[in-house]
Amino acid sequence: MVKATTTRVIAFDLDEALNFEGETGPYLQYSFVRERNIRRKLDAAGIASEVVPEQLQELAAGVWADDLWDLVLATAQIPETVAKAAETLELSLIARQALDLAQKFHAAYHHHPILHESDPALRRARLGTNLIFRKGLLELAELLGLPVPEKM
Repeated sequence: MVKATTTRVIAFDLDEALNFEGETGPYLQYSFVRERNIRRKLDAAGIASEVVPEQLQELAAGVWADDLWDLVLATAQIPETVAKAAETLELSLIARQALDLAQKFHAAYHHHPILHESDPALRRARLGTNLIFRKGLLELAELLGLPVPEKM
């Protein structure tokens, strides 16, 4: 419901609110679970699931696909979005930013797999993007009061 602006009439639909696709809380929560599962599977395969910033700085620009950059840029815009939401008292701006991040993450997940990537540089770039996404979405979820589940 926070995706609606303060000037819009809301018709609540329980089925829509619980939907795992689209503009819902469960969709955002599923994004966290999906990202966490990627790291779990990497750990189980004996592949490092954490990336330090220095490792990302060493990567060539060519390993970063445009949509990965879009996800990083959208995450970098969080402080600006939060400031504008506070200034205008529009919580919907934060919800919209969170949904946008989740959609970009799911698109990157499908176009740039991490688990089966054999090139370590590509894997690090993709994993680094996921970690940036996770931190950004976690910040927004906390502002929205959205619980972050371990599993779904």
